[in-house]
Amino acid sequence: MRRVGSLSLSLGILGMLIVGQAPAALAGAAVDADSLVPPPPPGATCSADGRYVICSTTFFEAPVDEPAFELPCGQVYVTATDNRAGRRWYVDGKLVRRHVVQEVAGTFSLSTDGSTPAISFVSHTQWGEVYRIPGDLDTADGQQSGTDLLGKSANGGVLFHISGRTNGDEEFTGKFQAPEDPAIADVMCEALGG
Repeated sequence: MRRVGSLSLSLGILGMLIVGQAPAALAGAAVDADSLVPPPPPGATCSADGRYVICSTTFFEAPVDEPAFELPCGQVYVTATDNRAGRRWYVDGKLVRRHVVQEVAGTFSLSTDGSTPAISFVSHTQWGEVYRIPGDLDTADGQQSGTDLLGKSANGGVLFHISGRTNGDEEFTGKFQAPEDPAIADVMCEALGG
């Protein structure tokens, strides 16, 4: 009786392990990105996951002393690292949803070589869209959310801060200060030595 009980227990555990592994074995089959509408960016990895094909994307850019925007005191140049991780969901081969997370850190300066005082900044942003008509980019309902941009002077003082959400109608709620704001532009120019 004892051997039968332990054999049943062993078979039950083996059955749970096999059943537990079945979904993992079925999910994750690689999918050709070029077969999707629209195709994801080059380098995306796509795999089947239930009713979806999910594609993971990455983007990296590192501008060095590139023109960013103008202030009353002059042209502002940016040096930064811009890392983005994205995910796209497809149903029947057509894009239905997209989500991107972006992390940026860098400096703003009035010189092309970063030799003048600089403002350091960090930004954490995420955005995404849902497509009313699968595969049709013109039918996107989007929302940018989680925007957080913080700029600091060389002594660590906060110069500007943007934090909030943008809804599908591009209405921003939260705290918004930008270089276009004359008060912020003056603060930035003073910090940049301009």
